[in-house]
Amino acid sequence: MRNLKSKNNFIKKYKPVINSLRSRIILRYPKKLLRIKNLSYSIKNHAGRNNTGTITCRHRGSRSHKRFYRDLDFQRNIAPFSLASFLNTEVDPNRTANIARYYTKVFQYFYSLAPHKIERKIQGTRYPWRKYLRDGDTVPIYQLPTGSSCFSIQKTLNANPIFARAAGSKATFLSANQDKAIIRLPSKKIITVDRNLLATIGQPSNIFKNLTVKGKAGVNRWLGFRPTVNGISMNACDHPNGGNTKGGIMPKTKWGKQAKFVARKKKKK
Repeated sequence: MRNLKSKNNFIKKYKPVINSLRSRIILRYPKKLLRIKNLSYSIKNHAGRNNTGTITCRHRGSRSHKRFYRDLDFQRNIAPFSLASFLNTEVDPNRTANIARYYTKVFQYFYSLAPHKIERKIQGTRYPWRKYLRDGDTVPIYQLPTGSSCFSIQKTLNANPIFARAAGSKATFLSANQDKAIIRLPSKKIITVDRNLLATIGQPSNIFKNLTVKGKAGVNRWLGFRPTVNGISMNACDHPNGGNTKGGIMPKTKWGKQAKFVARKKKKK
């Protein structure tokens, strides 16, 4: 494109041809491919409403693009890392990290989180510290070397992982004994989990996600977020702080509770 400003392999900066491109920075996504239909289904946008039509999540609206949710095989139930081959990376609109498409020897396809700097090679590339392991392999935590990076970590057995799944986030495996394993999360919090839980080697893709700049308010509308204003700018029927004059009333929340000068509970040390 003529209006591109940078030639980085991961992000795209635009020349200020128009005002909406002046500070816009987006990621370079992989080539768009057809999704696997039997592993994806459409998601209906409820615009922040529950089954009765009541708004339970404010400032949500209609999206301009349809979304299909991809079923990811986090636990590698379809095939272990030694029996699957990497095909390509794809964009998932429901998460910040990219996803990877794998296939087995009988050409059964499945999705999983794509690690950073994944290469198109058959699983089994050797590491100096352990044979037949590479970025993207899912193994029990106790098999990881001390100090290695990992992501997509389980909290309980036979459950989808919940720790370190966002783009660029990674946890650190510290140590393990006969029963437990100690892991430092991306938030620097240290937790103790079962040593037999599964974790994936490396870190999720899209490590430059934090550098992106939307550039204009319309991008939020594409994603389904509506504008947000202060309560004092609303009408009296829409917010306790609304109306032209407050009459000296203390500021309140949307639900009528006092917003300022309220005694807070002290955090336990």
